[in-house]
Order: sequence, then C-alpha cells, then structure tokens
Amino acid sequence: CNHGHSLSLIHKPAFVFWFVLTFFGLGFMLIAPFSINAQDDSEIEQSLGYQPGFDPDSQVFTAAAKAVYWEKMAKTALSNGDQETANDNYNESLEFINEAIVLDSRSAFLYTRLAELSMTLESYSKAKTAVEIALDLNPSSADAHFLLGRMKYLREQDRKGALEEFRKAAESDP
Repeated sequence: CNHGHSLSLIHKPAFVFWFVLTFFGLGFMLIAPFSINAQDDSEIEQSLGYQPGFDPDSQVFTAAAKAVYWEKMAKTALSNGDQETANDNYNESLEFINEAIVLDSRSAFLYTRLAELSMTLESYSKAKTAVEIALDLNPSSADAHFLLGRMKYLREQDRKGALEEFRKAAESDP
C-alpha cells in the first residue's frame, strides 16, 4: 500500500535520469562495436603509417597497446603527483614501443609515438631522430609534422621552421 502517495516511480526525476542514461548508454554500447568494425581497414592501416596487412592480433599491435597502457598509467601517476612512478611507467611504455619497432620498423606511427615519449622523457635527440624516421617513412604524417614543429619551436626556438611544420601538418590532415 502506498499510503496516499500517488507519485509513481516513473515520475521521479532521479528515475527518469537513470532510465535515460541507461537506455542511451546501452544503445551506444550495442551500436558502437558495429560502427567500429565497419571502419575501413585501409584507414586503420594508414594510421599506422603504411598500407600492407595490419593485423590487430599481431605482436606489434599487442606491444603498441601495452605502450599506450603504460603511458596512460604514467599520466595518472603524474596527476596524482607521483613523479617517480610516472617516470617508471613512461620507461615501461618506451620499452614496449621499442619492442613494436623491432617487430615492425616500417611504421611511421610507431616512430612518432617513440618521438613523443622521448620528448616527454626529455631525450630530445632521440625524439628528433625518431620523428625524422617517421617522416622518411610517411612524409604526409600530420602527427609527425606537428611534433617536429613543437620540437623546432620549443627546443630550437626556430619559429619559422615550426610554422612550416605546422602548415605541413594542417595540409596533411585538414
């Protein structure tokens, strides 16, 4: 018995909010995997910086995914003020990126990731070498041009060179 309360559960704002959130959240979870799987394989391959045979079950993909995981863990440690753990995690990420590069030395994407991690760890000469290799492998890599622009601006105080790299990045990925 409701003892005179005629307001049903469905009219309570908290329930409505929960229902809408759950309904749309579940809808997204049901639809998203299909839209991701429908993505053209060539787009994925291009994001790795080369065309032939990208295999998400490969050791390269596994190593790159582990590198991303450890980089995210490093960022979490930094946000918690734990510089030592962050450095350890960045170095772990670096090991996995290097492992992926040993397995696939043709990926501009992997060399760009190596350059970004090297910059984070303040190993600028290693970062510059890695980004230059990335651009040799894929001269139209917007990420590599942008990163080289950052290096030129921040490390070399070469504003003109940085602007040129930023322009190339914008032209590569409008």
